[in-house]
Amino acid sequence: MKRGPKPQVTPEDWVDGILTEMKKTDDVDVQIDVVARRLGVTKGSFYNYFESKEEAVNRALDVWLESENRVLAEMEATPVTSYEQIVERLFSTVGRFEYPLVFFLVGISKRHSEYHQLARKVQRERYTRVENMLFRMGVEPRTADQIAVALIPSLFGLSYLEYAHLLETPSVPTTKEQRWAAVAAMTAEQVKKILDGESTRQG
Repeated sequence: MKRGPKPQVTPEDWVDGILTEMKKTDDVDVQIDVVARRLGVTKGSFYNYFESKEEAVNRALDVWLESENRVLAEMEATPVTSYEQIVERLFSTVGRFEYPLVFFLVGISKRHSEYHQLARKVQRERYTRVENMLFRMGVEPRTADQIAVALIPSLFGLSYLEYAHLLETPSVPTTKEQRWAAVAAMTAEQVKKILDGESTRQG
């Protein structure tokens, strides 16, 4: 039986596929396996395009950051009138990519030290964007700084137990989707509770 032509696959196909799977799992081996099956190629052919798993992950994260930062910059050009809008913008769908990828970055940075610097860079960029939006709302610089300091760790999924308490949920969110939904559901009142908690800890 005559075999059909081999699938024409590019490095960009792999990167797009890995980006999609990053939203579902932070296990890179699983990502590669799923993408290989979808592309109709062997898992081993991955190394025809990338020297290592780390190279592929870095390429995917670069594409994601470039895309989301471009859209966020466009969003910043329009007025913001509430905390809810800030949270919504930071966690809304951005082009073809979505913010649950933030949780992948945080998760992988906890296990692999080489991603710590990138996670810190993204965290700093989010902090600056939150501050800028608050300034445009007319918030005083010191207050804007306090709000940004309180919001950013939570936006990065670093306080799930605190979220469960603040949101009065029966249990800690366990999946990326649940954590994302919990953050997106925050109200101005819940933001104020976070701020009150930050002030108490700092005092």
